[in-house]
Amino acid sequence: MLSVFAMLPAIRLVKAEPGTIRVPTDYGTIQAAIDTANTGDTIYVYAETYYEHVVVNKAVSLIGENKGITVIDGSGTGSAIGISHASNVTVSGFTISNSGTEASGIYLFYASYCTIIGNNIINHSTGVSVWSSNHNILTGNTITNNDKGLDVSNFSDVNEIVGNTIASNYGYGIYLDTAGNNSIYHNNFWNNTNQVYVYNSVNFWDKGYPSGGNYWSDYNGTDGNGDGIGDSPYVISEGIQDNYPLMNPWESGSTRYP
Repeated sequence: MLSVFAMLPAIRLVKAEPGTIRVPTDYGTIQAAIDTANTGDTIYVYAETYYEHVVVNKAVSLIGENKGITVIDGSGTGSAIGISHASNVTVSGFTISNSGTEASGIYLFYASYCTIIGNNIINHSTGVSVWSSNHNILTGNTITNNDKGLDVSNFSDVNEIVGNTIASNYGYGIYLDTAGNNSIYHNNFWNNTNQVYVYNSVNFWDKGYPSGGNYWSDYNGTDGNGDGIGDSPYVISEGIQDNYPLMNPWESGSTRYP
C-alpha cells in the first residue's frame, strides 16, 4: 500500500527575489514601505517632499528620484533618518533637511556596512551622526549649514568618509570623539567655523602621494612643483595632520575613488 505522503506532489521551496517598492505609488509614506519591505528590497521614492522621521532596521536601499527635489523633511523634530541596529543599508538621492534640536539628518546607531551616497544634508543640529557604527561608507554627499557636519563618535571605527563637500557648518565640519582607523580624504572642507574637532581619535587623513588628502579652504601653503598637492602638511591639531592637502577642490566626478 502506497504511503499517503508518497502520493503528494513534491514541494519546492523558492527564495523570494529582492523587489522594488515605489513611494507613493505602492505606499503613501517611506516608512510604510520600509515596514513592508523584505531584506534586500529597493524602495524607490519619487520626487516630492516627505515630512517623515524614517527608521530603517533592515537591509534595504532607499533611492530618491532626484536629490534636488526628493526631500525628507524632519519638520524641526527628531532625526530625519535613523538607521538602527542594521547593516547593508543604502541611502542615496535625497535632500535631507530640518531635523530637531540635538538630532541628526542621518543617524547611524550600531549600524555597519551601510552606504550614504549622493545626498544633500542641510539644516540640522548634526548632518550625519555615526555612533558605535563601523565599516560604513559616506561618499558624494553635500553636508552644509549644520551645527556639526559630521559627528563620528563612541568607537565608530573603520568607516570611509571620502569625496564629500562639508561646507559652511557653523560649529564643526567634522567632530571625532573616540573614533579610530577611519579613512577621511578627498573631501572639500569649505569655510566651516572649525574645520575639525578631534578627541582620542587616530585616523587616516590622506591616501598618500600622489592621490592626496583633502581640500581645506583655510590652507595657506604653496605648491612649488605644480602637482596639485601642497608642499607642507595641513595641521589639524597637535600631532594630527593631512600630509598631502589638495590645492584645489576635489572634483567628485567619480562615484568613489580615483
